[in-house]
Amino acid sequence: PITYILPPLSTLPKLLKNAKEIGIRISQHPATTLLLENLKVPLLTTSLPLQKEEIEYVTHPELIHEEYGHLVYTVLDGGIAEGLKSAIVRIEGSNIEVLREIEPIKAE
Repeated sequence: PITYILPPLSTLPKLLKNAKEIGIRISQHPATTLLLENLKVPLLTTSLPLQKEEIEYVTHPELIHEEYGHLVYTVLDGGIAEGLKSAIVRIEGSNIEVLREIEPIKAE
C-alpha cells in the first residue's frame, strides 16, 4: 500500500477545499478494490487510532467493530489485515519526499 500526499486542487469537493494537503491511498486489498469498483467514486476514509495495546484492535474486523462500530455506519469485514502501514510519499511540484517506507504496524 502507498499513500500520496498532494496539494489540493480547486476542483475538489467543498469539504476538502480548505485542506492544506490531501492524502490519496492506493490499496491492493481485494475488499477495498471490489468496493471501489462498485462505487465508481472516491471513498473518504481515515486510519484507526492506535489506542489499544493489542495490535488486533486495528487489524481484526470483529475487534474493530467491537471498539469503533458505534462510531461509524458500518465496518467492512475484509478479513484480518496484514498489519502493514502504507508507504507515504509527499509530492509537491517536482519535489518528491518519502515520509515513510512500508512498515509493520506495532502497538504503542
